[in-house]
Amino acid sequence: MKRFHFPLKSVATVREAKESKARDTFVAAVQVVAKAERHLEGVRSEKAELEKMMLQERKQNAFRASEQMAFIHSHRRLLTRETEAISAVKQAVQVREQRRDEWMVSRRDVRLIEKLKEAALKEYRAEAEREAQRLLDDHANAAVIRAR
Repeated sequence: MKRFHFPLKSVATVREAKESKARDTFVAAVQVVAKAERHLEGVRSEKAELEKMMLQERKQNAFRASEQMAFIHSHRRLLTRETEAISAVKQAVQVREQRRDEWMVSRRDVRLIEKLKEAALKEYRAEAEREAQRLLDDHANAAVIRAR
């Protein structure tokens, strides 16, 4: 009997390459989200530290207008940076979800081809078993005829 040949092998190869590329872009998007979240945490910790310093200055009752103005300006800049960091995280999460969906679609395409290959291989094996059984039956029939 001839060897198993899957006619969609080239399609499977192309789809596997596409799935691999989609997985890599998803992984990159996950890393971008993690980086954006770390940046946001850094900005938030910097803001918390500035707010702590502002409270300490107020507790000391040493009101200096110039320092208070500098604190307020710094605080506003940090609030702006925090808002920008939050929107960057949201945007990165949206991109990550889009990349995940693209990866899942390409993964589904690969699995479809794999199932087709499994079905073809199962059919091939069944045909090989039928062929082997036919050979055994022919051999047995020939032995019975020779014995007569």
